[in-house]
Formats: sequence, C-alpha cells, structure tokens
Amino acid sequence: MKKKLTALSCVSLLVLMLSGCSKGNNMTNKMYTEETMNHFYSDKIAIDDISKIEIESNYADFEIIASDAYYVEYSYYYINNEPKLTVNDHTLTFSDYGMNTGNYSINQKEKNYFKVYVPTTNEFESVSINKSSGDCNIGTIITDQLSLTNHYGDTIVANCQVNKMETDIASGNIGIKNCKIQNLSIKNAYGGVELDSINDSLRWMDSLEVKMSSGNLELSNLFCKEMELDNSYGTNEIENCAIGKLEGEFDSGDVTLSHTLTDDISMDNSYGNINLNLIGREADYRFDIKSDYGSVKIGDSTYEGSALIDRGGKKSIELKVSSGDVEISFEEQ
Repeated sequence: MKKKLTALSCVSLLVLMLSGCSKGNNMTNKMYTEETMNHFYSDKIAIDDISKIEIESNYADFEIIASDAYYVEYSYYYINNEPKLTVNDHTLTFSDYGMNTGNYSINQKEKNYFKVYVPTTNEFESVSINKSSGDCNIGTIITDQLSLTNHYGDTIVANCQVNKMETDIASGNIGIKNCKIQNLSIKNAYGGVELDSINDSLRWMDSLEVKMSSGNLELSNLFCKEMELDNSYGTNEIENCAIGKLEGEFDSGDVTLSHTLTDDISMDNSYGNINLNLIGREADYRFDIKSDYGSVKIGDSTYEGSALIDRGGKKSIELKVSSGDVEISFEEQ
C-alpha cells in the first residue's frame, strides 16, 4: 500500500533539510583567531649570503631593511599549510600560498609580516615580490632587476639602485624616493603615484613609463631621457624636472609642469587644463596647440582655440585639448 505525503510530513521534511543546512554552515563557517591558529614565526635570525630574493605572499606586510649582514624575521598565523622558507644556492625563496584554503572566517588582530635584512653594499641579481594583500617597504638595495606586484596595499621604495624596475599595483599608493633607476615602468589601477629625487644631472634615467587608471600623479626632481605618462582620472603635477622627451595621454584631470626643462612635449588631454612653466626661452620652441573648448596663452600672447607657430626653434610643444585651457610660460635659466 502506498503512503500519502501529507502536509505535516512535508513540513517535517523541510525542517530536517534546513536543520541539516544550518549544521553544515556552522561547520564551514568556523571562526579562527590567533589562539586557535598555527603560528609560524621567528625572531631576527642570520641566514647565508643571498643574491636573489623571490617572494610569493597572499596575506602579509613585507620589508627589505638595511643591515650589517643577512637576516630574516617573520610572523604568520595560518590554518592549513605552513609557509615555506628556503635559502639555497644564494637564493631566498618564501611562499605563504596555501596556508588558508578552507571555507571559514578569520578574526586576526595581529598582522602577518616577513622582513629581510641585507647589507647596503650587496649587489643582487634580481628581486621578485608578488603580493596579494599587505604593505610593501623596500629600502637600500642594489639590484639589476626589481619586479614588484602588489594587488592591495601601499608600496614604498627608497634609497635603492636598480637597472630595471617594473611595478604592477591593483589598489594602493606607490612612492619611490631618493633612488637611482635606469628604466622604470609603473602600472597602478587605483591609487596615487609619487616619484621624488630619481637620478641626477650626471646620470639620467633612460626611460620612465607610468600607466594609471584612477589616482593623482606627482613627479619632482627627476632627470629622464624619455618619459611616457598615461592617466585616465586624476591630477598630474611635474615639478623641477629635466626631461628629454615627454609624451602624455590624459582623460580627465589638470596637467601642471613647473620649473621644468624639456626639449619635446606631446600631450593629449580630454577634460582638463594644461599649464606649463618651462625653463628656457619662448623662441626656442615650435608650437602646435589646439583646444576645442578653451583658451590658449603662450607667454604674453592669447590665441583663439589654436596656435601654430614656427620661428625656427629646435624644441617642440604639441598639445591637444578637448575641453580646457592651455597656458605656457617661460623662465630664463
């Protein structure tokens, strides 16, 4: 004889199903704290000499610190797999991938961190840092190559000598100060870029490339042969710089150059003003300037929307603005 499924039995079945789901969720959503997690840590300890650094990190702050010898110091709270640290064949390798891989919650008050101490006179072959979350502070190193990826966190590089440096930031500010860098490439999706005191009059950078989606750009005291700037949304300020060739692509934001020496400028700006205060004479430049909706002023002269001037100068300025004013002034060396 077949049994009938009554309304009461349906309700009972639904209650059992919800109860089972609730128990399952409680199991997968367990809350972990420092007291219930594993701890991978060490005070400052000596390591062998190294010429390469390779870092893969998901959840930690990272630092390179000037020292008298080679050391590491670290503190990691984890649930699943212990982070891996090795020093082999003059290469320091560290990875925390896989340390937290379950469906659970973490309430951690103390930050994870990894610190590397290196002598200021050591010359590295390469330094590679790939981080998902956390701040990054790199100070006083000499290296041929520096590759730095930081998805979420601020980044500071100071007092370094680098032949080739590449950075890729998803969200966070990056500041580079008091460095000697020959070739520098910066990508930053959401955050500001600040460069100060890069190279000098005796040793110019070969190239600087900056590509930004949203954030303010500040450059000061730079010496660069070729510079390429691309910023979608944000203000752009260049002060007290020497630039051989400058190319800029800007969508929305003012562009300001002050007390800057340059031979060749080419810029497009969709929505924003361009204000140039250049070291040199007006007669040294050729001008090709157009503003669809805005005024153009060169020195003491004002033009209606565009200016095409060639007095035989060896330097050139080419500017295109969709909506915004252009003003160019000069100061003698």
